[in-house]
Amino acid sequence: MERVEIDCTAADVFCVIDDAGNVARPTIRAAVDCATGLIVGLQVSLSSPHSLLVANTLKEIMSPHEEGFFIRHKIEKRFQAIGRPLAVVADQGSENSGDLIERAIKTTSFELRKNAPGNPDRKPFVERLFRSINEVLTTLPGATQSKEIAAKSRTKRAMEEARLTFEDVESFLQKWRFDVHAHRSQRRIQSALRTREALWACWARLQEDHLVPEPPTPMELKQMFFAGAATRKLHRYGIEFEGIQYSSTELRRLFKEIGPDQVLEIRYDPTSILEIAVQNPLSSEYFIVGAKHPELPAISFDELRRLRKKHNPDPGEDLKAVDILDGMLEHHHKKPVRNPGTKHRQAKRDAVYRRADQAAVDDARAKEQAAKMVAEQEAVPKKLRRPTNLPETSKRTD
Repeated sequence: MERVEIDCTAADVFCVIDDAGNVARPTIRAAVDCATGLIVGLQVSLSSPHSLLVANTLKEIMSPHEEGFFIRHKIEKRFQAIGRPLAVVADQGSENSGDLIERAIKTTSFELRKNAPGNPDRKPFVERLFRSINEVLTTLPGATQSKEIAAKSRTKRAMEEARLTFEDVESFLQKWRFDVHAHRSQRRIQSALRTREALWACWARLQEDHLVPEPPTPMELKQMFFAGAATRKLHRYGIEFEGIQYSSTELRRLFKEIGPDQVLEIRYDPTSILEIAVQNPLSSEYFIVGAKHPELPAISFDELRRLRKKHNPDPGEDLKAVDILDGMLEHHHKKPVRNPGTKHRQAKRDAVYRRADQAAVDDARAKEQAAKMVAEQEAVPKKLRRPTNLPETSKRTD
Protein backbone atom coordinates (compact mmCIF):
# COMPACT_ATOMS: atom_id res chain seq x y z
CA MET A 1 0.00 0.00 0.00
CA GLU A 2 2.99 2.32 -0.24
CA ARG A 3 2.26 2.96 -3.93
CA VAL A 4 -1.02 2.18 -5.69
CA GLU A 5 -1.48 2.85 -9.40
CA ILE A 6 -4.97 3.59 -10.73
CA ASP A 7 -6.18 4.03 -14.29
CA CYS A 8 -9.19 3.64 -16.56
CA THR A 9 -9.65 1.93 -19.93
CA ALA A 10 -12.35 0.71 -22.30
CA ALA A 11 -12.73 -3.07 -22.22
CA ASP A 12 -11.82 -4.84 -25.46
CA VAL A 13 -15.20 -6.57 -25.63
CA PHE A 14 -18.77 -5.63 -26.50
CA CYS A 15 -21.66 -6.67 -24.24
CA VAL A 16 -25.43 -6.64 -24.70
CA ILE A 17 -27.02 -3.81 -22.71
CA ASP A 18 -30.78 -4.15 -23.36
CA ASP A 19 -33.51 -6.42 -24.70
CA ALA A 20 -33.31 -4.78 -28.12
CA GLY A 21 -29.82 -6.22 -28.63
CA ASN A 22 -27.87 -2.96 -28.44
CA VAL A 23 -24.22 -3.39 -27.46
CA ALA A 24 -21.56 -1.26 -25.77
CA ARG A 25 -18.01 -1.48 -24.44
CA PRO A 26 -17.79 -1.34 -20.64
CA THR A 27 -15.38 0.95 -18.81
CA ILE A 28 -12.87 -0.63 -16.42
CA ARG A 29 -11.29 1.25 -13.53
CA ALA A 30 -8.54 -0.70 -11.77
CA ALA A 31 -6.14 -0.11 -8.87
CA VAL A 32 -2.95 -2.17 -8.41
CA ASP A 33 -0.72 -2.50 -5.35
CA CYS A 34 2.76 -2.05 -6.83
CA ALA A 35 4.63 -4.05 -4.18
CA THR A 36 2.68 -7.24 -4.90
CA GLY A 37 0.91 -6.65 -8.21
CA LEU A 38 -2.40 -7.59 -6.57
CA ILE A 39 -5.61 -5.95 -7.82
CA VAL A 40 -6.99 -4.01 -4.85
CA GLY A 41 -9.77 -2.25 -6.74
CA LEU A 42 -11.78 -3.10 -9.86
CA GLN A 43 -14.89 -1.25 -11.01
CA VAL A 44 -16.80 -2.08 -14.19
CA SER A 45 -19.31 0.45 -15.54
CA LEU A 46 -21.15 1.42 -18.71
CA SER A 47 -20.70 5.14 -18.08
CA SER A 48 -17.72 7.18 -19.18
CA PRO A 49 -14.86 7.82 -16.72
CA HIS A 50 -15.93 10.28 -14.01
CA SER A 51 -14.98 11.22 -10.47
CA LEU A 52 -17.65 9.03 -8.85
CA LEU A 53 -16.19 5.94 -10.51
CA VAL A 54 -12.72 6.92 -9.24
CA ALA A 55 -14.06 7.54 -5.72
CA ASN A 56 -15.78 4.14 -5.68
CA THR A 57 -12.49 2.50 -6.70
CA LEU A 58 -10.65 4.31 -3.90
CA LYS A 59 -13.35 3.24 -1.48
CA GLU A 60 -12.97 -0.39 -2.58
CA ILE A 61 -9.24 -0.25 -1.80
CA MET A 62 -10.01 0.62 1.81
CA SER A 63 -13.17 -1.40 2.58
CA PRO A 64 -13.71 -5.19 2.76
CA HIS A 65 -15.97 -7.01 0.31
CA GLU A 66 -19.22 -8.33 1.67
CA GLU A 67 -20.19 -11.97 1.39
CA GLY A 68 -22.88 -11.08 -1.15
CA PHE A 69 -20.18 -9.78 -3.51
CA PHE A 70 -18.45 -13.18 -3.61
CA ILE A 71 -21.74 -15.05 -3.96
CA ARG A 72 -23.02 -12.81 -6.77
CA HIS A 73 -19.90 -13.30 -8.88
CA LYS A 74 -19.46 -17.00 -7.91
CA ILE A 75 -15.95 -16.43 -6.56
CA GLU A 76 -14.37 -19.53 -4.99
CA LYS A 77 -10.98 -18.29 -3.70
CA ARG A 78 -12.13 -15.51 -1.41
CA PHE A 79 -9.80 -13.17 0.43
CA GLN A 80 -9.58 -9.58 1.67
CA ALA A 81 -6.72 -7.28 0.62
CA ILE A 82 -7.45 -3.85 2.06
CA GLY A 83 -5.52 -0.97 3.60
CA ARG A 84 -4.93 2.77 3.47
CA PRO A 85 -2.68 3.72 0.52
CA LEU A 86 0.15 6.14 1.17
CA ALA A 87 0.37 7.35 -2.43
CA VAL A 88 -2.01 6.90 -5.37
CA VAL A 89 -0.54 7.41 -8.86
CA ALA A 90 -2.93 8.51 -11.63
CA ASP A 91 -2.90 10.42 -14.91
CA GLN A 92 -4.09 13.92 -15.75
CA GLY A 93 -7.65 12.86 -16.60
CA SER A 94 -10.46 15.16 -15.50
CA GLU A 95 -12.05 12.28 -13.57
CA ASN A 96 -9.08 12.38 -11.15
CA SER A 97 -9.95 15.86 -9.90
CA GLY A 98 -12.92 17.75 -8.50
CA ASP A 99 -14.59 18.24 -5.13
CA LEU A 100 -15.32 14.55 -4.62
CA ILE A 101 -11.70 13.48 -5.16
CA GLU A 102 -10.36 16.31 -3.00
CA ARG A 103 -12.80 15.29 -0.28
CA ALA A 104 -11.55 11.68 -0.47
CA ILE A 105 -7.92 12.83 -0.19
CA LYS A 106 -8.68 15.07 2.78
CA THR A 107 -10.68 12.38 4.58
CA THR A 108 -8.32 9.44 4.11
CA SER A 109 -5.02 11.39 4.05
CA PHE A 110 -3.22 9.85 1.07
CA GLU A 111 -1.04 11.55 -1.52
CA LEU A 112 -2.34 11.82 -5.10
CA ARG A 113 0.46 11.92 -7.67
CA LYS A 114 -0.46 12.83 -11.24
CA ASN A 115 1.91 11.87 -14.03
CA ALA A 116 2.76 14.17 -16.89
CA PRO A 117 0.61 13.61 -20.00
CA GLY A 118 1.89 11.10 -22.54
CA ASN A 119 3.93 9.05 -20.05
CA PRO A 120 2.12 5.72 -19.56
CA ASP A 121 5.48 4.12 -18.68
CA ARG A 122 5.28 5.91 -15.32
CA LYS A 123 2.34 3.66 -14.42
CA PRO A 124 3.84 0.32 -15.53
CA PHE A 125 1.97 -1.94 -13.12
CA VAL A 126 -1.56 -0.89 -14.03
CA GLU A 127 -0.67 -0.75 -17.74
CA ARG A 128 0.59 -4.33 -17.50
CA LEU A 129 -2.64 -5.31 -15.76
CA PHE A 130 -4.78 -3.84 -18.55
CA ARG A 131 -2.79 -5.85 -21.06
CA SER A 132 -3.53 -9.03 -19.07
CA ILE A 133 -7.22 -8.11 -18.82
CA ASN A 134 -7.55 -7.48 -22.54
CA GLU A 135 -5.71 -10.71 -23.30
CA VAL A 136 -8.25 -12.73 -21.34
CA LEU A 137 -11.15 -10.73 -22.84
CA THR A 138 -10.12 -11.86 -26.34
CA THR A 139 -11.43 -15.32 -25.41
CA LEU A 140 -15.00 -14.00 -25.00
CA PRO A 141 -17.59 -13.58 -27.76
CA GLY A 142 -17.70 -9.96 -28.85
CA ALA A 143 -13.96 -9.31 -28.40
CA THR A 144 -12.77 -6.28 -30.36
CA GLN A 145 -9.47 -7.92 -31.29
CA SER A 146 -7.78 -11.30 -31.42
CA LYS A 147 -4.32 -12.70 -31.99
CA GLU A 148 -4.96 -12.73 -35.73
CA ILE A 149 -6.97 -9.49 -36.12
CA ALA A 150 -5.78 -6.22 -34.59
CA ALA A 151 -7.93 -3.61 -32.85
CA LYS A 152 -10.29 -1.41 -34.94
CA SER A 153 -10.29 -4.03 -37.70
CA ARG A 154 -12.71 -6.28 -35.86
CA THR A 155 -15.14 -3.75 -34.37
CA LYS A 156 -18.11 -4.43 -36.63
CA ARG A 157 -17.72 -8.18 -36.37
CA ALA A 158 -17.36 -7.94 -32.57
CA MET A 159 -20.64 -6.01 -32.29
CA GLU A 160 -22.40 -8.76 -34.24
CA GLU A 161 -20.86 -11.55 -32.16
CA ALA A 162 -21.64 -9.97 -28.76
CA ARG A 163 -23.70 -12.39 -26.65
CA LEU A 164 -22.76 -11.72 -23.03
CA THR A 165 -24.65 -9.21 -20.93
CA PHE A 166 -22.97 -6.49 -18.91
CA GLU A 167 -23.49 -8.53 -15.73
CA ASP A 168 -21.80 -11.53 -17.39
CA VAL A 169 -18.71 -9.50 -18.30
CA GLU A 170 -18.52 -7.94 -14.83
CA SER A 171 -18.78 -11.32 -13.09
CA PHE A 172 -16.21 -12.81 -15.47
CA LEU A 173 -13.66 -10.11 -14.63
CA GLN A 174 -14.27 -10.23 -10.86
CA LYS A 175 -14.02 -14.02 -10.79
CA TRP A 176 -10.85 -13.93 -12.92
CA ARG A 177 -9.41 -11.32 -10.55
CA PHE A 178 -9.79 -13.50 -7.43
CA ASP A 179 -9.67 -17.08 -8.74
CA VAL A 180 -7.04 -16.80 -11.50
CA HIS A 181 -4.94 -13.64 -11.56
CA ALA A 182 -4.27 -13.45 -7.80
CA HIS A 183 -2.95 -17.03 -7.76
CA ARG A 184 -0.92 -16.93 -10.97
CA SER A 185 2.83 -17.26 -10.41
CA GLN A 186 4.79 -14.27 -11.71
CA ARG A 187 8.37 -13.12 -11.53
CA ARG A 188 8.52 -9.53 -10.33
CA ILE A 189 11.54 -7.29 -10.95
CA GLN A 190 11.40 -5.54 -7.56
CA SER A 191 11.11 -8.84 -5.64
CA ALA A 192 14.06 -9.52 -3.38
CA LEU A 193 13.57 -13.25 -3.89
CA ARG A 194 13.66 -12.98 -7.72
CA THR A 195 11.58 -16.15 -7.91
CA ARG A 196 8.14 -16.90 -9.27
CA GLU A 197 5.50 -16.16 -6.67
CA ALA A 198 1.73 -15.81 -6.76
CA LEU A 199 0.41 -12.31 -6.14
CA TRP A 200 -1.74 -13.32 -3.16
CA ALA A 201 1.17 -15.33 -1.69
CA CYS A 202 3.37 -12.24 -2.01
CA TRP A 203 0.72 -10.12 -0.24
CA ALA A 204 0.41 -12.65 2.59
CA ARG A 205 4.21 -12.86 2.99
CA LEU A 206 4.73 -9.09 3.07
CA GLN A 207 1.77 -8.66 5.42
CA GLU A 208 3.59 -10.80 7.99
CA ASP A 209 6.89 -8.94 7.65
CA HIS A 210 5.68 -5.35 7.24
CA LEU A 211 2.95 -3.08 8.52
CA VAL A 212 -0.02 -2.56 6.22
CA PRO A 213 -1.60 0.85 7.01
CA GLU A 214 -4.97 0.35 8.67
CA PRO A 215 -7.95 1.24 6.46
CA PRO A 216 -10.16 4.17 7.44
CA THR A 217 -13.11 3.65 9.74
CA PRO A 218 -16.59 3.21 8.21
CA MET A 219 -17.38 6.78 9.27
CA GLU A 220 -14.31 8.12 7.46
CA LEU A 221 -15.24 6.20 4.32
CA LYS A 222 -18.73 7.67 4.39
CA GLN A 223 -17.30 11.15 4.74
CA MET A 224 -15.48 10.63 1.43
CA PHE A 225 -18.75 11.26 -0.39
CA PHE A 226 -20.12 14.01 1.88
CA ALA A 227 -18.79 16.81 -0.30
CA GLY A 228 -21.77 19.19 0.02
CA ALA A 229 -22.13 21.56 2.97
CA ALA A 230 -25.11 23.49 4.36
CA THR A 231 -26.73 24.70 7.61
CA ARG A 232 -30.18 23.73 8.92
CA LYS A 233 -32.23 24.26 12.09
CA LEU A 234 -32.79 21.45 14.55
CA HIS A 235 -36.46 20.70 15.23
CA ARG A 236 -38.24 18.24 17.48
CA TYR A 237 -38.87 15.90 14.54
CA GLY A 238 -35.25 16.20 13.32
CA ILE A 239 -33.71 18.11 10.43
CA GLU A 240 -35.35 18.88 7.10
CA PHE A 241 -33.13 19.21 4.05
CA GLU A 242 -34.38 19.51 0.45
CA GLY A 243 -37.85 18.46 1.59
CA ILE A 244 -36.61 15.22 3.21
CA GLN A 245 -36.83 14.75 6.98
CA TYR A 246 -33.86 13.15 8.75
CA SER A 247 -33.88 11.76 12.26
CA SER A 248 -31.92 9.36 14.46
CA THR A 249 -31.47 8.39 18.10
CA GLU A 250 -28.30 10.46 18.38
CA LEU A 251 -30.02 13.49 16.85
CA ARG A 252 -32.90 13.23 19.34
CA ARG A 253 -30.38 13.00 22.16
CA LEU A 254 -28.69 16.15 20.86
CA PHE A 255 -32.09 17.90 20.74
CA LYS A 256 -32.55 17.23 24.46
CA GLU A 257 -29.12 18.69 25.21
CA ILE A 258 -29.16 21.91 23.16
CA GLY A 259 -32.88 22.49 22.52
CA PRO A 260 -34.78 23.47 19.34
CA ASP A 261 -34.03 26.04 16.62
CA GLN A 262 -30.28 25.57 16.90
CA VAL A 263 -28.50 26.04 13.55
CA LEU A 264 -26.28 23.05 12.81
CA GLU A 265 -23.65 22.39 10.20
CA ILE A 266 -24.49 19.48 7.94
CA ARG A 267 -22.76 17.68 5.09
CA TYR A 268 -24.46 15.62 2.42
CA ASP A 269 -23.59 13.18 -0.33
CA PRO A 270 -24.70 14.78 -3.64
CA THR A 271 -25.26 11.30 -5.11
CA SER A 272 -27.66 9.98 -2.42
CA ILE A 273 -30.55 11.43 -0.42
CA LEU A 274 -30.59 8.59 2.12
CA GLU A 275 -28.20 10.06 4.72
CA ILE A 276 -26.67 13.31 5.89
CA ALA A 277 -23.87 14.03 8.37
CA VAL A 278 -24.65 16.42 11.23
CA GLN A 279 -21.99 18.20 13.29
CA ASN A 280 -22.39 18.07 17.04
CA PRO A 281 -21.70 21.66 18.21
CA LEU A 282 -20.59 20.39 21.62
CA SER A 283 -17.88 18.02 20.35
CA SER A 284 -17.42 19.30 16.74
CA GLU A 285 -17.73 15.70 15.54
CA TYR A 286 -20.01 14.53 12.72
CA PHE A 287 -22.51 11.68 13.03
CA ILE A 288 -24.69 10.03 10.39
CA VAL A 289 -28.44 10.71 10.34
CA GLY A 290 -30.68 8.67 8.04
CA ALA A 291 -33.93 9.63 6.32
CA LYS A 292 -37.09 8.95 8.33
CA HIS A 293 -38.62 6.94 5.47
CA PRO A 294 -36.53 3.79 4.79
CA GLU A 295 -38.27 3.18 1.44
CA LEU A 296 -36.62 6.19 -0.22
CA PRO A 297 -34.48 5.26 -3.26
CA ALA A 298 -30.83 6.36 -3.37
CA ILE A 299 -31.19 9.05 -6.02
CA SER A 300 -29.09 12.21 -6.16
CA PHE A 301 -30.18 15.58 -4.84
CA ASP A 302 -30.15 16.97 -8.38
CA GLU A 303 -32.59 14.25 -9.42
CA LEU A 304 -34.71 15.03 -6.35
CA ARG A 305 -34.91 18.71 -7.34
CA ARG A 306 -35.97 17.81 -10.89
CA LEU A 307 -38.61 15.45 -9.52
CA ARG A 308 -40.02 18.13 -7.25
CA LYS A 309 -40.09 20.67 -10.05
CA LYS A 310 -41.92 18.29 -12.38
CA HIS A 311 -44.02 16.26 -9.95
CA ASN A 312 -44.65 18.67 -7.09
CA PRO A 313 -44.30 22.39 -7.97
CA ASP A 314 -44.72 23.50 -4.34
CA PRO A 315 -41.24 23.28 -2.74
CA GLY A 316 -42.76 23.66 0.73
CA GLU A 317 -44.61 20.35 0.57
CA ASP A 318 -42.95 17.09 1.53
CA LEU A 319 -42.21 14.84 -1.43
CA LYS A 320 -43.23 11.34 -0.37
CA ALA A 321 -41.44 8.15 -1.33
CA VAL A 322 -44.40 7.10 -3.50
CA ASP A 323 -44.16 10.36 -5.45
CA ILE A 324 -40.44 9.82 -5.96
CA LEU A 325 -40.93 6.29 -7.30
CA ASP A 326 -43.76 7.44 -9.57
CA GLY A 327 -41.57 10.20 -10.92
CA MET A 328 -38.74 7.73 -11.55
CA LEU A 329 -41.08 5.56 -13.62
CA GLU A 330 -41.89 8.59 -15.76
CA HIS A 331 -38.16 9.51 -15.97
CA HIS A 332 -38.78 12.97 -14.49
CA HIS A 333 -35.62 12.66 -12.39
CA LYS A 334 -33.22 12.58 -15.36
CA LYS A 335 -31.72 15.67 -16.89
CA PRO A 336 -32.89 16.16 -20.49
CA VAL A 337 -30.18 15.67 -23.09
CA ARG A 338 -29.91 18.43 -25.69
CA ASN A 339 -27.78 16.44 -28.11
CA PRO A 340 -28.86 12.77 -27.81
CA GLY A 341 -26.31 11.59 -30.40
CA THR A 342 -26.51 8.35 -32.31
CA LYS A 343 -28.88 5.49 -31.52
CA HIS A 344 -25.94 3.56 -30.08
CA ARG A 345 -25.11 6.37 -27.63
CA GLN A 346 -28.77 6.78 -26.70
CA ALA A 347 -29.09 3.06 -25.96
CA LYS A 348 -25.93 3.09 -23.83
CA ARG A 349 -27.09 6.14 -21.87
CA ASP A 350 -30.55 4.61 -21.32
CA ALA A 351 -28.91 1.40 -20.09
CA VAL A 352 -26.83 3.36 -17.56
CA TYR A 353 -29.93 5.18 -16.29
CA ARG A 354 -31.97 1.99 -16.14
CA ARG A 355 -29.36 0.07 -14.15
CA ALA A 356 -28.85 2.95 -11.72
CA ASP A 357 -32.62 3.28 -11.17
CA GLN A 358 -33.04 -0.45 -10.65
CA ALA A 359 -30.19 -0.55 -8.14
CA ALA A 360 -31.71 2.41 -6.25
CA VAL A 361 -35.17 0.82 -6.13
CA ASP A 362 -33.80 -2.60 -5.10
CA ASP A 363 -31.78 -1.00 -2.31
CA ALA A 364 -34.82 0.91 -1.09
CA ARG A 365 -36.97 -2.24 -1.10
CA ALA A 366 -34.31 -4.17 0.81
CA LYS A 367 -34.09 -1.45 3.47
CA GLU A 368 -37.89 -1.27 3.72
CA GLN A 369 -38.09 -5.04 4.15
CA ALA A 370 -35.37 -4.96 6.82
CA ALA A 371 -37.19 -2.19 8.69
CA LYS A 372 -40.43 -4.22 8.60
CA MET A 373 -38.67 -7.30 9.96
CA VAL A 374 -37.17 -5.31 12.82
CA ALA A 375 -40.56 -3.76 13.63
CA GLU A 376 -42.25 -7.18 13.60
CA GLN A 377 -39.63 -8.64 15.91
CA GLU A 378 -39.97 -5.73 18.35
CA ALA A 379 -43.77 -6.02 18.30
CA VAL A 380 -43.75 -9.69 19.33
CA PRO A 381 -43.87 -9.95 23.14
CA LYS A 382 -40.88 -11.74 24.56
CA LYS A 383 -41.63 -14.79 26.66
CA LEU A 384 -39.96 -15.13 30.03
CA ARG A 385 -37.86 -18.24 30.19
CA ARG A 386 -37.51 -20.26 33.37
CA PRO A 387 -33.85 -20.54 34.41
CA THR A 388 -32.49 -24.07 34.12
CA ASN A 389 -30.18 -23.80 37.11
CA LEU A 390 -32.70 -22.99 39.83
CA PRO A 391 -31.63 -24.04 43.34
CA GLU A 392 -33.24 -27.13 44.76
CA THR A 393 -35.94 -26.47 47.36
CA SER A 394 -37.78 -28.75 49.73
CA LYS A 395 -41.36 -28.30 50.83
CA ARG A 396 -41.98 -27.87 54.51
CA THR A 397 -44.20 -30.53 55.98
CA ASP A 398 -46.76 -29.55 58.56
